[in-house]
Amino acid sequence: MPAGTVVLEQIASRIQKVYSGALARTLNETSPAYSLLSERGKIVTDTRNEYRWPSVDEAYDGVNNINDGEDLPDADYENYADALLKPKIFIGLIRVGRMLQLGSKNNEEYFASKEGSQVLSDQVNAAMRQIARQIHLQIVADAAVVKGITSLGDAVGKDDNTYANINRVGNTFWQPYVNDNGGVARPLTETLLRDMHDTITETRGGNTSEVWCGTTAWNALADLLEPRVRTSDPNNLRGGAASIDWRGIPFIRMPDQTPGTMYWFDHNAGEGILLKKQHDEDFIVRPEATSSYDDRMSIAAHYEIIVHDPSRQGSLKDLV
Repeated sequence: MPAGTVVLEQIASRIQKVYSGALARTLNETSPAYSLLSERGKIVTDTRNEYRWPSVDEAYDGVNNINDGEDLPDADYENYADALLKPKIFIGLIRVGRMLQLGSKNNEEYFASKEGSQVLSDQVNAAMRQIARQIHLQIVADAAVVKGITSLGDAVGKDDNTYANINRVGNTFWQPYVNDNGGVARPLTETLLRDMHDTITETRGGNTSEVWCGTTAWNALADLLEPRVRTSDPNNLRGGAASIDWRGIPFIRMPDQTPGTMYWFDHNAGEGILLKKQHDEDFIVRPEATSSYDDRMSIAAHYEIIVHDPSRQGSLKDLV
């Protein structure tokens, strides 16, 4: 027999209380991407069902010079495009019914027992670890997973896709600066680094805060700069990822990012890059209706990456 609605609701409430903050702790311990964003204050709660923000697609150009006594010129105005993303759901299901019936006629007694609590705890912790792992992988992915987080690869690694409901084809205001080589691997050179830095700074008005590197790209940078390195900083770990400075910009090795890529971030462009969660708790728990012999409970986390101004971000790709 299934455990029953009342018992499941009690268990869901207890999990929510006992494990409050557990997913965030797991993410900080296992996801360098989450840890870095957390360190920079870039993880925020936004309880809306969808995230909209305006982006200027035609800038105000109404400043003119006139001579005394001349007629006023025509007034100008800005046009805005409405960016839109919705939080994505990560869900882990755990079995409850059968384990609550093992060894006891009373569900509450078994749940309160050491054995019952351990069985449940093992399942909850396993779900937390897997949710945290998927959030990390999807943040740094080259392309978004279906129904998953809109990855940084989609947000700053492409200039010809649709991001946040705005098609980038023909809309230069919404395009990051992408320097690729058509998928053909090439060595990293200082010329490529200068091109990224100077284009973002001089042409787009950006100011790169940091660069996340896949392992191959980070090693290539280390090899490029090694002949000039005279001293090393023993405290060069940021959020569990090693960093190298170039022109005062930290280049950070990001595990699981596409190996030959660099993502260039300006954290001061608009609100920069945010990881939004939909609930004050970092997950929600609820019993799920099922006709199965085993009752099920869901542990769900709602997250999404928001890049407010992609035009001041960029990516350097196809490095070896």
